[in-house]
Amino acid sequence: MTLVNELHTQAGCQPFGRDQRLDTAAQAHAADIAAASRIDHVGSDGSTLQQRLNRVTYPYGRASESIAVYRLPEQVIAMWMDEPPDGPHRRNITDCAYGEVGIGLAVDAKGRHWWVMDVANQRGAP
Repeated sequence: MTLVNELHTQAGCQPFGRDQRLDTAAQAHAADIAAASRIDHVGSDGSTLQQRLNRVTYPYGRASESIAVYRLPEQVIAMWMDEPPDGPHRRNITDCAYGEVGIGLAVDAKGRHWWVMDVANQRGAP
């Protein structure tokens, strides 16, 4: 979380706020994709990110999601940031339109670490 915030502020943004509802949505999706052993933004029940945010009553105005399977968080962030400036995962970290973040991590039976980062802003937020 610290490194994500550093990169977000280096991009000229305010530090990410933390919202338990985003953490809950990200954690649930991490557990779901780990159980299914598949990287997918669609849940095993067919849910989209927006549906998962509605489940946790997060009033999003804009939201996006990044997923990765690496052991260390530094590896995850390095992979996301290794995209061109307009790459979707990199933008999730550097776009100031996102003001809040939630992180989920699930470890499967094989020891693989499944990471989900949900970034969003609440409806009506600047």
